[in-house]
Amino acid sequence: MLHTSPHLLKTYVANRVVRILEHTSLHQWAHTVSNQNSADFASRGLFPEEIMDCHSWWNGPDFMQNPPSKWPVRGDNYVAPEELPERKNDPIVLRIQADPENPLYEVVSRFSSFSRLQRAFAFIRRWLLRIRCPEMKGPLSSEEMRYSTLSLVRLTQQNHFPLLIEELRSKGHTTTPLRKLFPFLDAMGIVRVGGRLRHSALPLDAKHPLLLPQKAHLSALICDYYHLYACHAGPRSVQTLIQQKFWIISIPSLLRQRIFRCIRCFKFKSKPVFPFMADLPPARVQPSKPFSSVGIDFAGPFTVRESRRRKAHTYKGYLCLFICMSTKAVHLEMVSELSTKAFLASLNRFTARRGLPSDIYSDCGRNFLGAARHLREVSQFLRSHSSEITSSLTSLEIKWHFNPPAAPNFGGLWEAAIKSAKSLLYRSIGTSLLTFEEYSTLFCKIEAVLNSRPLCAVTSNPEDAVDYLSPGHFLVGRPLLQPPEAPLEDNLNWTCRWQLLSQLYQRFWKRWSTEYLHTQLQRQKWNKDQPNIQPGAIVALYGAETTPLSWPLGRVQEVHPGTDGVVRVATVKTSTGLYTRPVNKLVILPTQFSMEN
Repeated sequence: MLHTSPHLLKTYVANRVVRILEHTSLHQWAHTVSNQNSADFASRGLFPEEIMDCHSWWNGPDFMQNPPSKWPVRGDNYVAPEELPERKNDPIVLRIQADPENPLYEVVSRFSSFSRLQRAFAFIRRWLLRIRCPEMKGPLSSEEMRYSTLSLVRLTQQNHFPLLIEELRSKGHTTTPLRKLFPFLDAMGIVRVGGRLRHSALPLDAKHPLLLPQKAHLSALICDYYHLYACHAGPRSVQTLIQQKFWIISIPSLLRQRIFRCIRCFKFKSKPVFPFMADLPPARVQPSKPFSSVGIDFAGPFTVRESRRRKAHTYKGYLCLFICMSTKAVHLEMVSELSTKAFLASLNRFTARRGLPSDIYSDCGRNFLGAARHLREVSQFLRSHSSEITSSLTSLEIKWHFNPPAAPNFGGLWEAAIKSAKSLLYRSIGTSLLTFEEYSTLFCKIEAVLNSRPLCAVTSNPEDAVDYLSPGHFLVGRPLLQPPEAPLEDNLNWTCRWQLLSQLYQRFWKRWSTEYLHTQLQRQKWNKDQPNIQPGAIVALYGAETTPLSWPLGRVQEVHPGTDGVVRVATVKTSTGLYTRPVNKLVILPTQFSMEN
């Protein structure tokens, strides 16, 4: 029994064979014939007078008194007999024999629509009958479509049920598993389901539906046709419609497969796949001078008044946010217009007060500010002036890193800061209209509030909550909204004071490493391994602001794996061109299109 594969044994025995082999190895077991096995007496039973004289029961088999090399047992070379009582019964398989040489049946597999296939065979039948009935002209009649359907069913049955048809012709019944359906041949030689509804008032097709195999191409086309006819209904509703005329073997599983391949239904039920969350970039986890590596994002537009006088002219203004990649310190600048000069002016103001950064990170393309309609002007500005901005930054030895288009999760650091800044702004001004000077002052105040926020969760202990770590510690040595300290004494040793400040600054980075950095260790989401998307996959470009029916389709041309081998960005070819998109904005579609959309 142990030499037999568990999948060939019955469930009860197979589970115990697996458990035995988990704790022992096969070479530890050997086979003993039944008449020399003492355990058989316990399992088969003995009468009391027999057990008293049973030498093997009391002393064990005689051969075990000899050395193991002389035991009459069979071990690794033992071959289990095929007729084991605990083996599974061999399933009865209905052999399906298709005739690949039939050219007419091969034509059926070339169609992707049941209605077009019906019309094609109806015209073929009309052409064959035109010799006898030359008056058959004009559009196809319902009777011609019906005969076309019967011809298709008969052709499919002849290629998939040849043995069944022969058996029904010779015996009138079948011994195959299909006997439960009581199939029979009608006057046209087509196999129908007999069933038990002969005396009902249903139509002939409903009482005796046409029998079709599950794996026939015609069966798949019929499922697709009725799924579209029922306005993309579910499997139960479609199955009810189909069984009014056809009886497809194992139709529930076939319907699930076909509906799964319906592109329109798949779009409404599908969700993007989020790859395994990447590691934080070096700029986020390595100590560095504040604002040496910054992320940039825009917000707006905001309505700005030209002056405080009544009916003053208004124009659009924008908020430019700079955020330190390591300390989360922010710097806010008011920008009066979307022009290269205005943006570079805000960058010059930032560098004059915060120092020259070495790296700048930002979103790319139309998603630099998001996909909202009111930010389209900013997107057009960045696309048209990107070369001028890049050349200006090159002269300052600043390297600009662009994230993939339509990938806000790649810049979550500045997206969260923009959200916080806009939340404070709208709660402060409401619907009021401010001047450029008032906006600049308010942004400075919001900047102080954001730089005074704790980097780590504040504990409930009052003593620990006082000395929390904030971005302001790395800028001025304390939160920007904290009251000023008491004045120092005149006789203070400034040399020791400078050393004290240096130690204090180093202590901030030590606290940053021990308190804040460990909070970024866990992956709160996107922590499951997902298979990488492969080139050639058919995808839909997911859009949160559009309906699934308007998602453009495309094919993956190229993938861009990260340093860990996980593909998070791919290049997709659509009917309008090539697009670089993150994988979490792509919906992988079934490889075979089975529905008309």
